[in-house]
Amino acid sequence: MSLFILMFLQFNIMAKNHVFAVIDASPYVIVEESKLSGVVVDNFNNCIVPLMNKKGLKVELRSYPFKRAINYLKKGEVEGIYLYIKDRSLKYAYSTKSVFSLKPSICSDQLEKITSKKTSQYEGVRFSHFHGEYPVKELFNSKAKPLSISSDNYAYQALRMLKANRINAIYHPLPAAMEYEKKKHDDLYYDVKCKRLTNKDIPLHVAFQKQTKIYKQMNSVLDKCLPKITFGK
Repeated sequence: MSLFILMFLQFNIMAKNHVFAVIDASPYVIVEESKLSGVVVDNFNNCIVPLMNKKGLKVELRSYPFKRAINYLKKGEVEGIYLYIKDRSLKYAYSTKSVFSLKPSICSDQLEKITSKKTSQYEGVRFSHFHGEYPVKELFNSKAKPLSISSDNYAYQALRMLKANRINAIYHPLPAAMEYEKKKHDDLYYDVKCKRLTNKDIPLHVAFQKQTKIYKQMNSVLDKCLPKITFGK
């Protein structure tokens, strides 16, 4: 009987899907009609999933808006958030390795104009940023005027707003995403150029609610899988 119970418990552990939340971060994480693709998703499915399966754990990625992902993590409805900036004010357990790094940039069709005056850099500039996510201090501490919009299809939404003159610039932590949107929506991109706000990259980790068994197992798997991810600029 005890052997049967042990086998039953092992089956339940394997049968349970351990969900990790992820937000749209094109072209690394692409969300289209609830379907996920992109280099990070491919690496997760082709490397992390098989290795976790060997450990008797089923894992999957699901796309959620940023704030909902945070709420789900706090409630324990997801095991963790894939791609998260370390925040010392939040008592999360973070992966020992970063998945990849952000390259904070400002993009605009008026880039030279809005960055020409060093003394009043970004003063009065209306710029977009992800809902629930704050830009680097070069913008956040300036006299610029932020406008928060949804992280879903962020680059596309921001480009439309730029074309309609609702904003002067777009804050984006992944400038490669703008190049991705250029290929899809060339009519929106026109003369938009991007400039790094800081030379310091911001590493993204996997955030867990606490150090559980899956936290330890995921860390050991990340060591084997992350070197296989190759990123552009």
